[in-house]
Amino acid sequence: HIAHNRTDLAIMVRPPNDLDTGHQPFAPHPYGIVAAPAHPLVTAKNISLATLMREQFVVREKGSDTWHSMVEGFGGDLGDIRIAMQIPSTETIKQAVIANMGLAFISLHTVELEVRTRLLTILDVKGLTLIRSWHLVNLRSSGLSPAADSFRYFVLERGATLLRGQFHRLPVAQPRTARRTMSN
Repeated sequence: HIAHNRTDLAIMVRPPNDLDTGHQPFAPHPYGIVAAPAHPLVTAKNISLATLMREQFVVREKGSDTWHSMVEGFGGDLGDIRIAMQIPSTETIKQAVIANMGLAFISLHTVELEVRTRLLTILDVKGLTLIRSWHLVNLRSSGLSPAADSFRYFVLERGATLLRGQFHRLPVAQPRTARRTMSN
């Protein structure tokens, strides 16, 4: 869309390097490994990458920003990863993990609600802290309209605060607990 001038501004992790774009980072973009609350690794601490490689993963398609970030997070090699499913939709990946079909490497911005409601749990993985940046991207050869330019300034000034949400305070590896019942 950017290349064909159909999109004034895009928000992405990896600005294209084959286009003459202006791109400005404006907010951190953290990734992590999530699991269903019933998964055995939920209670583990400092999980090693070797332990993770024995687990099934539900992953984004090769070539996606998430796939490339996962390669970086795992030290450049996913040759031994056990892929249960490869899905081009973050929402579908979340549902597959909720159904305990595997673990997922995912943007923590996308799982805030599911973690808060304990449908998903962020695992405590040793040595896997990957924070990329969100970028505002536009084609340099096209000027921005006044509205698009105003939006760009708004995102640059307030985007990080608005995106921060609760992800930095999300519980890590907190299993579901049994509900207490009150007697009358």
